[in-house]
Amino acid sequence: MTDDQRAVYSATIAVRNIDVNLRWSISQIFFLINSAGFSLVVTRLTPGSKTHSLACFGGFALSIIWWLIARRMQNLINFWNSKLGYMEEADG
Repeated sequence: MTDDQRAVYSATIAVRNIDVNLRWSISQIFFLINSAGFSLVVTRLTPGSKTHSLACFGGFALSIIWWLIARRMQNLINFWNSKLGYMEEADG
């Protein structure tokens, strides 16, 4: 592996690791928001009220968005893993 190829390989690993860390950070933020919203719905809002229904719908919508973002981030991580695999096969 030449120095240029090694630099590209190292940069690709760095980008993949940044995406992994970003995925975990985003998941922690969504978990925190959904946990706070769930505790609000359970402890403060009366069941059947409009505010209760709106908060539940908001939590459901955030969960769907969370799932879509996590899926997209996993596809991006898989893309970088495939590029790394291709570089390793070409070298070896």
